[in-house]
Amino acid sequence: MYRLAHETDHAATLRCFEKHLLQELGYALVLEREADNGKAIQPELCYRYAVERGALPDEVDVHIGLPVLGKTLLDMAADEYTDPFTAQQSKQLMRVLLNHHLGGKILHTRELIKDLQKLRTGKTLSADYAD
Repeated sequence: MYRLAHETDHAATLRCFEKHLLQELGYALVLEREADNGKAIQPELCYRYAVERGALPDEVDVHIGLPVLGKTLLDMAADEYTDPFTAQQSKQLMRVLLNHHLGGKILHTRELIKDLQKLRTGKTLSADYAD
């Protein structure tokens, strides 16, 4: 709650919340190592993040998982969302993961963020920060 009240990057706060929520539910994300061999994620490489497995080298199978840069995975591990590409890819990845692990149940965090923004500024959030 402190971050929601004091920080302006609500999208980053939401990604941190979502990641930690999955961890508390027993679905901790492995973001710094490849799923099948434990090799360290390389920031310059492309991966595919498979929901039940984790990050796989991009050449394994283009039909598995969501494409994501190694830098995005490492940024997510560090809760660092200032890079615009990381912000975009982490939003997509978290949506896929949350939909899968929550069985389609809706989180009302977007509404919470919108309400908080209205209280603070009297304005609505832009589309970039709404989810």
